[in-house]
Amino acid sequence: MTDLEIFQRLAVALAIGTLVGLERGWQTRETEEQRRTAGLRTFALIGLAGGVLGLLAAPFGPAPFAAGAVLATGAVAGFRWREAKDSGDYGITTVIAALCTYALAGYAAVGSLALAGAAAVAMTLFLALKNALHGWLAKLTWPELRSALILLAMSLIVLPLLPDRPVGPLDLLNPYLVWSMTILIALVSFAGYVAIKAMGARQGLLLAGLVGGLASSTATTAGLARLSRPAGIARNGVPSGLAAAGILMSFAVMYLRVPVVAFVLAPEVGLRLAPAALAAAAISAAGGGLVLLRRERLKATAPPALPNPLDLWEVLKFGALIAIVSVLAGLLAQTFGDAGLQVLAFVSGLADVDAPTVSLAGLAGTDAGETPAATAASGIALAVLANMLAKCGLAWALAAPRTALLVSLGTAAGLAAAAAAFFLAAAA
Repeated sequence: MTDLEIFQRLAVALAIGTLVGLERGWQTRETEEQRRTAGLRTFALIGLAGGVLGLLAAPFGPAPFAAGAVLATGAVAGFRWREAKDSGDYGITTVIAALCTYALAGYAAVGSLALAGAAAVAMTLFLALKNALHGWLAKLTWPELRSALILLAMSLIVLPLLPDRPVGPLDLLNPYLVWSMTILIALVSFAGYVAIKAMGARQGLLLAGLVGGLASSTATTAGLARLSRPAGIARNGVPSGLAAAGILMSFAVMYLRVPVVAFVLAPEVGLRLAPAALAAAAISAAGGGLVLLRRERLKATAPPALPNPLDLWEVLKFGALIAIVSVLAGLLAQTFGDAGLQVLAFVSGLADVDAPTVSLAGLAGTDAGETPAATAASGIALAVLANMLAKCGLAWALAAPRTALLVSLGTAAGLAAAAAAFFLAAAA
């Protein structure tokens, strides 16, 4: 190891300690310096010590590093005990933070600098979000936590055991994909649920829509639509306009995502789709904003009573719905056969817009160029049309009627703008 590399590793180790020390020092900034266990300087020195002793592990073995860990954390723990006796606060976060800082600094000395730095940033973020995390945990109920644990168990234990291939008499159902989409819908719904509790209905739903559109606008539609349903007798779910606004925002993100994916595989296809995508995204975003401003002027009322989106029975019902839709789409595809890319694109778009986008753009982007860019772009546009119709159907099946109506109107306006832009660009 050269002197320059040693210097770089020690600098990262020192930076790790300094970063954590900044957060710890800020948290205890109002405490007298003589009564404070560890702050900026102490953590910086712990990081530097971890880096130096980590480098010494090569010639002298792990004993010096282990001894340093015991001494550093032992000293912090001793002073923390004295501080706790005066303040009555017996939390051990500072002690654990010191141990983690020392360990990450040692890893920076011998391992990946990028991983050590990323772990230090993540640790500091968790330390800084103490109040927010405790506040969120206080709002979490036991049924919600239990449902999340059951879903995680089924995902981590059951999902790897499911076959990732079509099964059944007609090979129409892929159990792995069905359950994966079921989990995704539940997680998007839960993300919106948590965001609403933490940020309020207005900001939470808009954030869930924008972020969810990057992952799956179909899952976002299903998840937010569920939240708009009545949560119980004489109790309402999320206001219909807010749910519709979040869904329309996810549509806007999806419209923009399609030409980007196509452009990566076939630039000409992506450019052909761009005008229509921009027009549809602008109309969808404007529609979501209009619904939010004109239809939902929230008053200072209690938060809506929301159903638990991770309820196991609800998750299983959505999984069954997705399986039925997948089988129907497969039957249609087998009926039409290879009659044309356009028909296949429309049928496959009923279930997912990404698969036909990747397939058609990939065919147009091959060196052989067997599929013209115009044909591929038209097929992708049909897939988007089918997908939007399917999502409107989801909204009518799952959401409150007013939410479904607002989503349908926004979708119709967006598709009309996309069609006009697409044909104008094709004619030019």
